[in-house]
Amino acid sequence: MKEREAARAGLRRQLDALDAAGRASRFDPKTVEAELRKKLTEWSTVLRKHAPLARQVLKKLLAGPLVFTPHREDGARYYEFTAPIALGRILTGLSCANLVASPTGFEPVFWP
Repeated sequence: MKEREAARAGLRRQLDALDAAGRASRFDPKTVEAELRKKLTEWSTVLRKHAPLARQVLKKLLAGPLVFTPHREDGARYYEFTAPIALGRILTGLSCANLVASPTGFEPVFWP
């Protein structure tokens, strides 16, 4: 009887964890976009005001060197540039992190 009660309690914890994960996975893309735009505005402001800090930030965010390629079209000259970014470094700390469900404790969450 105790084994069945323990198994039942384990199954109940699994269901509760799945319910919590389902609630956490509902997010509003517009909210995420607004947060991203806010972060970009903050970065832009800091980068304009503090050139040495801007260089440090760019070093951390870039995954490689900036490459500038000269172009000439219809008498106009311009440069195209590519900047390989480390996307994981940019997205760290955004609200998407709350979509992860943690186990309830040290006991086994899934029974064999």
